[in-house]
Formats: sequence, structure tokens, C-alpha cells
Amino acid sequence: MGYGAQGQEIPEGCRGSGLGISLFVSENQARVGDELVYDALVFNTAFPACQATEITAFVTTPDGVNHPITLNRTVLNPGESDYYENVVTYVIRAQDLQPDPDGGPDFVTARGQTDGRIQQNEADSDGGGFQNVNTIVREPCIDIVVDCTDGVGENGQLQYTGTVTNCGDGVLENVTVAYNYNGQEISVLGPITLQMDESREYSFSLSPADPCIPASPEVNARGQAIFGARPIVTDSATAACQLQLTPGIELETFCPSNAVAGQPFIYSGTVRNTGNVTLTGITVISDQPAAGTIVFERNTLAPGQTAQFTGEFLAPLGCEVTSNLSVTAASICDSDVNDQSTLVCPLETNPSIQITHLCPVDPVVGGQSFQYSGTVTNTGNVALTDVQVLADESAVQSVVFSQNSLAPGASADFTVTANAPLDTCSITTVLTAQGMDFCTDELVEDQSTATCPVQTSGAVEIVHDCPPTAPQPGSEFSFNATVTNTGNVTLTGLTVYANLPLPETEVQSIASLAPGASETFTVTMTAPLNTC
Repeated sequence: MGYGAQGQEIPEGCRGSGLGISLFVSENQARVGDELVYDALVFNTAFPACQATEITAFVTTPDGVNHPITLNRTVLNPGESDYYENVVTYVIRAQDLQPDPDGGPDFVTARGQTDGRIQQNEADSDGGGFQNVNTIVREPCIDIVVDCTDGVGENGQLQYTGTVTNCGDGVLENVTVAYNYNGQEISVLGPITLQMDESREYSFSLSPADPCIPASPEVNARGQAIFGARPIVTDSATAACQLQLTPGIELETFCPSNAVAGQPFIYSGTVRNTGNVTLTGITVISDQPAAGTIVFERNTLAPGQTAQFTGEFLAPLGCEVTSNLSVTAASICDSDVNDQSTLVCPLETNPSIQITHLCPVDPVVGGQSFQYSGTVTNTGNVALTDVQVLADESAVQSVVFSQNSLAPGASADFTVTANAPLDTCSITTVLTAQGMDFCTDELVEDQSTATCPVQTSGAVEIVHDCPPTAPQPGSEFSFNATVTNTGNVTLTGLTVYANLPLPETEVQSIASLAPGASETFTVTMTAPLNTC
């Protein structure tokens, strides 16, 4: 049924506009930068709605821009509709966000609108509708912080602690924390769920790949939002810590129990790593037997480890032996360390002295002075002090030679002047050598005895006088005679002879006569006849 040129009621009995639009968005929740896709349904509701003609439609995106929809039909009868996919896409911008007046999250709004002529009666009416659709805009966020504590020693552990926080405006699921170090990724937390503003602590420890340099593992946090395409958020942090390494070395040396002067001297020692890092190139050097003598070498020495060694050299001739030793090494991180030790050890001494002396080359003559030579020698292994040579003279010892000191193996020559006694065939000299051990003051002695022949010279002299008055021939007369030993040796069995009355008439006998001694006696005889 029509109503002239102005319009008509289509279909008959219809009573008004059913023209409308439905707008659909691809994501109810999204974040800035995400792309939204909008679909639209342009429809005319069922009778009693009237036919809609000259239909137009558009979508206004959150930035306020209208986007016309290319319609398949511009006339829709009651109950007809057309669905349009992907009519417009839009990338969310921060400036398009609208605040929620109720304090909820921000959102963006798009509007779909359709317009047309409604064939209601002879006076067509304008009809249409609009539809808003909101998308909540969320900003998922995860935050990771890490701190660390230095370890101690080359085998120490670096301790790392931190928190992972949901810093966004929505729940995060499948939250994990892992660190990357030395080509490996190691998980330390998760997966867990974090509510908004929720934090969770984590910790881990590691041994540095190189104890000499800091370790800076990268700690990574990862979480997944629960809206839309379930976007993933990440964050990372690093912290550098290192092992506190203190290299140290200690050198100790020890004396042997019985070291003897002049004999091989064998001592012992230890080298100990007193630090907390391995040492390399350990070398012990001594100034004995020569400066720079290497007595011990080792490639490595672990923390707390001790190495033993021995050294040997010839002990000097003296009271003690001194050796200065030093040790040098480097840590595996190229830090040099050193130590010193001075070894002072007492030496056992064997003091000894020897004396020899010889008879003079020229014969000793009784009653004359003579000289003989001697030698005193230090036959021990320690210096002697207050060296003296004593001679026995008349049961009293007198010092015939002295010297302040005499080194081991050294000798000193001396000469002694003495008087040969009279009336002897030989002379025996006894010499005593004395010295004091320089280290202990121990007295040592030695004796030397030499018996030397004495050259003797026997001689006798006789003198006599005449009687005071001349005797008569044939009468007795007396006179005195004196016998003197003019030699240097006692004479025994002396007999005095006269030539009267017969040749070799014994007139006196003397048992003995010491050198220089005289004996006077009187001789009585008869004067011969017929003589003057």
C-alpha cells in the first residue's frame, strides 16, 4: 500500500526504524602499541521495523578519525543484516587513552554509526544508530633488581640476591628468573604468578669462571600478561662482584740436631701458603754456600698447603752458622709475595792443639846458651785464643811464646833460647802448648819432649909449688899441689903421679871432680942425692 511520491510504508504495517550497527573489537584488553581490529554488523531488525534505504555506515577510531564502511547493500529489509570483518585497524596511542572515572584502568573507545532513510509512511524518516566499544589499555611491566656480595678465597662463592616485581597494571603469569653466565642459563625462580605490585625475592650463588676477575652474570626476568595475545614482558639487570683474594707465604727454617763445624751442614725448612689463593713459581734462595743459591722450587702451592725442603752446605769453622733464606712466589692472579728467614745454628766444636820442637842443628855445649825451634798448630775446627807455650825450667813453667789467637789449621813458629847446664851429657826440654776454645772457653793442651845431646869437653890442670926451704939431698921435703877440672864435665878416677922416687909413682887419687872444682893436697918425698 503506497502513499504517493513522498514515500510508502514498507512493508505494510511496519511501524518504525530498526536500522542499527554493532561494533566489535579484536581485543578487550591491550596495551599501547598494540593493533586493534574492528568488525561491524549493519542490521535492520525484524518486522514491525520498516525497510531502511540509503544506508551509510562508518567507524570512528579512538583518534577521532571516521572510517566509512563500504556496504554490500544500502537497502535492508526488516530482519536483514550484513557483517563486515576488518573494517578498520588501529594502533593504540598513549594520547588516545581515556581515564576511567571509577578509578579503573584507562581505555580507548571506538564508535560505529549507521544512518539511512526509513520507509515508515509517506513521510520518510531518518533512522540509524551507533555503538561504542571500549578496549581497556594495560601496561604490563616486570622489574628485576640484583645485588651481590663478594666471596673470599679462590674457592669462594659469590652471593647474588634480588627481587622481581610486577610493576604493571595487570596480573603476570609464568614469571621466571634466570641468570646467564659463562654460556649457560640457570633458572633460579619460577614459574610463578605475580599480582599487581607484588614482589618476590630470589637468590643464587656461583663460582667465578676466573677467580681473578669480577663476575657479572645477567639476570633476566620474564612474565606473561593474561590479556589479549598474552604479551610477554622482560627485564634484565647485572651486578659485578669478585672474590677477595689475599696471597701470602711463610718461610720457616730449622737447625739440625748436631751440626759440626767444618762438616756438611744439612738443615730443613717449610714453605706454607698462608693466603687464600694458589701460588705459582715458588722459589727458595739461600746465601749459602753462595749468594743466589736455589735450594727449592715448586710449580704450585694451594691455599693452606705446606711443602718441606732441605738444604746443604759445608759448615764454617766457628761457633755458629748463619744462612739467610728468602722465598718468592706469585699468585695465580699475578700478585707477588715473599718472605725471609734467617737460620742461626750453633756448631759442635772439637778444639785441639799440637806442639812440636826440634834440637838445634849446632851441638849444644854445656854451660853455653843455645836455641831450639818449635811449631804450635791448631789441629781443631775452632779458633783458639790465649795460645801459650810453656817450658819446664827448674820445676817452674815459664811462658816462652804467646799469641792472642790461632785459626783452625793455622800454625805459629817460635824459637826458645836456653842455657845448657854443665856436667851433663844430654838435655831434655819439655814444652806445653795451651789454648782456649773460642766458642766454649774449653782449655786444650799438648806436650812435646826433645832430648838433645850436649857436647862435653873434659880438661884437667895441675899446679904445684916448691917447699919454702930447699931440702937437703937425701932428706924429706913436702910441697902443695892443686888439681883443677877445667872442662865442662865431671871427672872421675883422677890419679896424680910423680916421677920420684920412681916414674909414675902415685901420690894422690881423687874420686871425682866437678867442672871448675879444685882439690889441693900435700906431697912428701925424699930429695935425691947428688942433685942440685
